[in-house]
Amino acid sequence: MGMRSILLLRHGPADQSAPDAFIGRTNPALTEQGREIAKAAGRRLSHLQIGGVYTSPLIRCVQTGRLLGLENLPVETVEGLAERDFGAWEGRSRAECRRDEAAWAEFAAPDGAPPQGESVSAFHTRVIDAYNDLLDKTDDKPVILIVAHQSVICAIAADALRLGMEGAYHFRCMPGSLAQIDYADGFATLSRWNG
Repeated sequence: MGMRSILLLRHGPADQSAPDAFIGRTNPALTEQGREIAKAAGRRLSHLQIGGVYTSPLIRCVQTGRLLGLENLPVETVEGLAERDFGAWEGRSRAECRRDEAAWAEFAAPDGAPPQGESVSAFHTRVIDAYNDLLDKTDDKPVILIVAHQSVICAIAADALRLGMEGAYHFRCMPGSLAQIDYADGFATLSRWNG
């Protein structure tokens, strides 16, 4: 295939217990603001010829995908696009977790993991494997949309640009923002970020 575009949409704000809480695999629904952001994203995307919508299995992404209102495009969940598993820290604030200095030091290490959670490399490998499988499965579609989480989108962007898993830390994407990776002749270009 020649040129193809992968659109990456971050879900909008979700209900959470604290503003800085780890909500990786915790499964809160979108807030009212999050639902409105999803509908607005759908209006921005409505003119594009999108061949498929694929989301993380977590409800905040599934809701976003469904609220886009893209007619005749079912929302298909992809397990490997789920957010990182923060284990025992799910739902707890970062300030609270930092009180355990040894656990925080382990988490902050280059391939660290929270207690009973997923390491950086395990997360990165899972996401990139799922992404590459999805690209292979949809190679007949010039444009697809993935609705996912900030860390998933950043991992995909870093990998596409060949920055390695550490490269993901150099990206931030806002709730409801759109990124675009264009592929031509096996070369990836980040065409849009926080759009």
